[in-house]
Amino acid sequence: MLFMFIQYAVYALFSLLALFILHSLFRSIQEFYTVTKYLKSNWPEPESHWLWGSFGAVMLKMSADPSYYFTYMNDCMKKYPYGFRTQLGPFIKSLNTYHPTIAKAILSGSAADVPKLKRAYKLLFEWLGHGLLVLEDKVWLRHRRLLTPSFHFEVLKPYVKTMNESAHVMVENWLSKTSDNKVAKVEIFHYASLMTLDTTLRCLMSYQSNCQDENSTNDYVAKIYELSETIVRRQRNLNILNRIDPIYNVTKEGRKYLKLCDDVHKFSESVINRRKCDSEQPAHNETRKYFDFLDTLLKARDSDGKGLSDSEIRAEVDTFMFEGHDTTASGISWTFYCLAMHPEHQEKCFKEIEKVMADRTDIEWNDLSNLPHLTLCIKESLRQYPPVPIIFRKLNKDIEVDGKTIVKDTNVVLHIYALHHHEEFWKDPHIFDPSRFTQDNMKSMNSYAYVPFSAGPRNCIGQKFAMNKMKIAVAQVLRQFQIKPDLTRTIKRSADMIYKTTSGLYLNIERRY
Repeated sequence: MLFMFIQYAVYALFSLLALFILHSLFRSIQEFYTVTKYLKSNWPEPESHWLWGSFGAVMLKMSADPSYYFTYMNDCMKKYPYGFRTQLGPFIKSLNTYHPTIAKAILSGSAADVPKLKRAYKLLFEWLGHGLLVLEDKVWLRHRRLLTPSFHFEVLKPYVKTMNESAHVMVENWLSKTSDNKVAKVEIFHYASLMTLDTTLRCLMSYQSNCQDENSTNDYVAKIYELSETIVRRQRNLNILNRIDPIYNVTKEGRKYLKLCDDVHKFSESVINRRKCDSEQPAHNETRKYFDFLDTLLKARDSDGKGLSDSEIRAEVDTFMFEGHDTTASGISWTFYCLAMHPEHQEKCFKEIEKVMADRTDIEWNDLSNLPHLTLCIKESLRQYPPVPIIFRKLNKDIEVDGKTIVKDTNVVLHIYALHHHEEFWKDPHIFDPSRFTQDNMKSMNSYAYVPFSAGPRNCIGQKFAMNKMKIAVAQVLRQFQIKPDLTRTIKRSADMIYKTTSGLYLNIERRY
């Protein structure tokens, strides 16, 4: 009798499992059919390959020449002003857009209605865990609420001294390079990345890495760079098996990636645990003069007194590390490039900086709002070279745009680069013109035509921190150097996770004194 009962229970369990699988399969097929029908009926598609689809063919070209993305998008903007549909392989279909009206509908949606597209960010999950970058719905809302005080201006104020100190180290490195003949060639991304990493580590968890020391052998810093490079290589790899975690994780590079993630996690956890043990000591002591990001995470509490778990704190620490240095390094580097190509604006920034700083060596908190032309130049650089050129969303509900419906379950690819170069909203979009961002000109600007830090409820929580870092770094460098273009090298742009180059960004620096 017992045996028969067990048999029936097993049959019932397998039947329920089969029904669940069939239901999920049916829903996936229905979703695929609905979205496919909608996209075909409402959006044009560029020339498509029978197997790879329209975007598969683009990815093949980008694997040989990453800068092809920009040529492709500039061409698509002219042909399809609102956007277009793409297909990657036989099943992955997306709506690609760069129109401010659609951007507003997408970006102003809640985290529950318009979450990030998991597939697009899955390569980061193992490293970053479930931090603010990838969280959804109520969990995202809770984290956002708990993290917001970490970016209050009273918390950011003391970071200005740290940002100055990190910028001074980079300037000193450049002064040593120009000690003989006052002129040197430098790869801007390299130095900007080390400087922003140094700043981020110090503001994040008061960690003195000395990573800008050219003789530095800091193991943690080396692993951060190696992780970033590994993710970019995986992203560029067109082998579909490379995107399947169980397969990738047993490859040589996959095993190395998991080891790097584990090592970085252990480091973060060790710092968090040490800080928790020292939590009874006041932050204003001889070694730490302010509360850093980790302090605010440890003290964050819900209304019921519940804080973040250890794994949640580690995820936010790793997320802030990833988002806090590479994106800002991109913004700083392209700003230097733009000023090198437009010396009249560089000179105007220099005179503005000299007037504000006088005989002081550091930018102070109140100075940051008194550098109007430098701010305009940084904003225009972020328009031309947005650090995050593409973002991805998934619709969990129908969205109305200009009387038309974008159906639930549609994958949306929002091309920030294209949005910032849309000829309908930007006159001469490829021309560097900081005056676009004067108060008078901004009155007529579509607020969703310019979103370097995203927009809406999921905008970048650290954008003020990033802008402060960029202003201080650029100001400190311009005070000591003239930046000039290196016309002997071709710049090969690349729209990976971060807007960079594949061959470095070399500029000539010349001492002013």
